[in-house]
Amino acid sequence: MTADNADPQTLNVEDRPRNAKRMDWRYWLGRREVIVLLILVAGSVIFNFTHHSYLTSDNIVTILSNVAVVAIVSIGMTMVIVTGGIDVSVGSMLALCMLMSAKTMVAGGNLVVALVVSLGVGLLVGLINGAVVAFGRIHPIIVTLGTLNIIRAVHIQILGPQWITPPPAAHALALDRLFGWPIPWWLTILLCVLFGLFMARRPLGRHVYAIGGNTEAARLAGVNVRGVIIFVYAMTGMLVGLAAVIQLGQSGTVQPNAGLGLELQVIAATVIGGASILGGKGTIVGAVLGALLVEAVHNALITIGNLGLIEGLIIGILILIAVGIDVVQNRRAISA
Repeated sequence: MTADNADPQTLNVEDRPRNAKRMDWRYWLGRREVIVLLILVAGSVIFNFTHHSYLTSDNIVTILSNVAVVAIVSIGMTMVIVTGGIDVSVGSMLALCMLMSAKTMVAGGNLVVALVVSLGVGLLVGLINGAVVAFGRIHPIIVTLGTLNIIRAVHIQILGPQWITPPPAAHALALDRLFGWPIPWWLTILLCVLFGLFMARRPLGRHVYAIGGNTEAARLAGVNVRGVIIFVYAMTGMLVGLAAVIQLGQSGTVQPNAGLGLELQVIAATVIGGASILGGKGTIVGAVLGALLVEAVHNALITIGNLGLIEGLIIGILILIAVGIDVVQNRRAISA
């Protein structure tokens, strides 16, 4: 177990040299979050030289509104990946949550009731994923691949051949603004701050890192490994439930292919933002910045009218670069 992922009881002592290191500008330039932010800003400015509509206030608001779904789910995915796990069922989970919240509103429920239903469905699926991973000792990708297909089948069976269109009230959370900025973006910022502080400051958050650093050492240190694993999958499910209500308001319908490919976007954002696929490393801020970079690329390609294979190519290259950096850093840490 590395110093960054040590027993939470020893972290206060280890923080002292790290605090001194943080005064060095080279430390900050080496942070993945700073690198992603610099790429995002520089890329946007350069692209705006040739496409002047890109950095207009309207387009920035569009980007911030559209990124919310991926960013919110990425917050949960970060916690899962930091423990050494992964959840590829989030796309199907989003579809089922959208469906159940839409049905709730069509049946006469208001937006608050629909949100509670969506959060509940996401929580239930997350608890199932977490419990099977924790107690079944089955690799998370196998577990969540299974639930991905089961949930998608249930979604299609319940939906049937017709799309569901919820009442206009469903758009409130997704399309309304506060102080000129979209509410989904405000929610993203709020969740980023709350979960960022939780992961950095709370014992349970540090336990998440400890498990990803060395599961057996964390267990010997008294960490409730199974409980933490169930918790991160459950929280991811609830975040998917929130994102589903936002997505429902933005799309206006529930279709059979709802949420398709979301898991790849979320994993891309999380890994680009600095989460290690080996576990033990990653930040909430990095995940949100990674989601912003992915959405900025998507929006830029829409602007030039070349959306398709190029987007997959660019995101794939960014993922490979991020994973390559992570592998090199881990090898250096081991050799040191």
